Amino acid sequence: MADKKDTMLHLRISSTDLEKVRQYAEKLGMSQSEFVLNAVLAAIGEDLEKPAMENILTRLAALEKVVFQQRVAA
Repeated sequence: MADKKDTMLHLRISSTDLEKVRQYAEKLGMSQSEFVLNAVLAAIGEDLEKPAMENILTRLAALEKVVFQQRVAA
């Protein structure tokens, strides 16, 4: 069972970095909070829940396909 999300984390980032977070989160079909939390947990080696990880991998594969198609078209 997932922990209750009852605490907030505030951080300052540049507008450029925020835009990157927004874009990648949107491309992966995630909220910004989900994207950042998953990135942090992955960076520190925490295991993500299996369904969440499968979802991320599926979306990442779709994103990779889009990037590849854009490169081929360019």
